[in-house]
Amino acid sequence: MPSETITRELHFGENLEVLRHSIPDRSVHLVYLDPPFNSNRAFHLWSAAPHSTASQSKAPGRKQDGAHGAVFADKWSWGEQTETEFDELRRGEPALAGALAALRTVLNDSGAMAYLVMMAARLAEIRRVLRPDGALYLHCDPSASHYLKILLDALFGARNFRNEIVWHYYNKFSAGKRVFARCFDQIFFYSAGDRYVFNPLREPRQEPVRQLLRENVGGILKNRKDAAGKTMTRIVHDRKVDAVWRIPCLQYASREFCGFPTQKPLALLERIILASSNPGEVVLDPFCGCGTALLAAQKLERGWIGIDKSPSAMGLVQTRLSENFPDLAYQRVGLPPAETVLALNRAKKRPAL
Repeated sequence: MPSETITRELHFGENLEVLRHSIPDRSVHLVYLDPPFNSNRAFHLWSAAPHSTASQSKAPGRKQDGAHGAVFADKWSWGEQTETEFDELRRGEPALAGALAALRTVLNDSGAMAYLVMMAARLAEIRRVLRPDGALYLHCDPSASHYLKILLDALFGARNFRNEIVWHYYNKFSAGKRVFARCFDQIFFYSAGDRYVFNPLREPRQEPVRQLLRENVGGILKNRKDAAGKTMTRIVHDRKVDAVWRIPCLQYASREFCGFPTQKPLALLERIILASSNPGEVVLDPFCGCGTALLAAQKLERGWIGIDKSPSAMGLVQTRLSENFPDLAYQRVGLPPAETVLALNRAKKRPAL
């Protein structure tokens, strides 16, 4: 597909409004979203990148001296806006509104309930823009994953649930003396319908294994044998990718880390995009943050649409795109007159990724 026909759009603004007014029906092949997790925390941009001359040895996750203001606050409360979005869902998405009403009997008008209404309104718009052969990957964690799956079942239908992917980041463990270490996120994979793109993937094994060679004989799988009647085997160095993804998370010293507090590894996004889209197709990330999904899509020759309302995120996305694809042309929509580059002068010497 000629490059000039591939969609490349970066939208600065509230994603619900951008989805409603700027993204046409059935126009997106793949949606990946890494929304807030209902963690009741504020997230700050790190004040220095690890590969910058201004790097500081501060602990991850803390607001550092000279750090910028919050990139986003993952804190929710029931209010007038929540009630309005709930009423809109009752009128336009009865199945989804029914699921929310049931959850409200348990959660009442709590912050968790406000969070779910926020997510439901955006998921409804995402379902609208997704093509009939498209797929959605929702990244979450145990804070609200059990509630989010109920919403996804109501919206997409339980029959279109394909996988709960466990991203096991084995290089990071949470503190806790009376619980098992929490070192995973969940990614729910849903399709829009029965016919959807799925490209099986393989990954290297840590150690090669010997496997029996099998063959179909009259509809029955049997061990293959050589001319002497000896069972045949082979040495296998890879395996099919399953639903447990062993991909390390980014650390402060990671070459790839750009300072965004919830940045995900490029390898994670590449795997999703390779599995559920083809070159030239459009990937949407409505909570694009520092733009890792957009970089992965561009690298893999997909089109992309990114949306975020954080000026810091917009600055990071543009910096990362220009570092990695210097001649790339893309549409900027709604960006402020002075394109924000908070804390990004430090990124000029960071290796491109």
